[in-house]
Amino acid sequence: MTANDQPSAQTDGYVTGIEYVPRYYRELNPHVMHLILLANGWDVSNPSGPFTYRGLGFGRGLSLAINAASNPHGRFYGVDFIPEHVAQVSEWSRAANLDNLDVRPVPFCRLESQSYPKFDYIA
Repeated sequence: MTANDQPSAQTDGYVTGIEYVPRYYRELNPHVMHLILLANGWDVSNPSGPFTYRGLGFGRGLSLAINAASNPHGRFYGVDFIPEHVAQVSEWSRAANLDNLDVRPVPFCRLESQSYPKFDYIA
């Protein structure tokens, strides 16, 4: 880890000097999450109907964008501290006409100052 990779006061403790790899993580899919929760005895909303999903620290955002594209009846909200990540997902969202995806460059420590609905899924 270099000095640039160390968390600092300027980055609210986030490591920002490491390149994130764009990759799809099936564990972040709301349908997979739903099945796991059901298997463990939780009664949760079904992602086959309308639902809300929050992606916390979505990295390059490929999972968030694919999940939004494949679930047009869901509303997806993503927050990430790194502006380049937000810009990339915003670009994909515009190109794919994903009107159900809202991404913002917000660190976790400032989430309370943002206006969001209640979430059915948080990843």
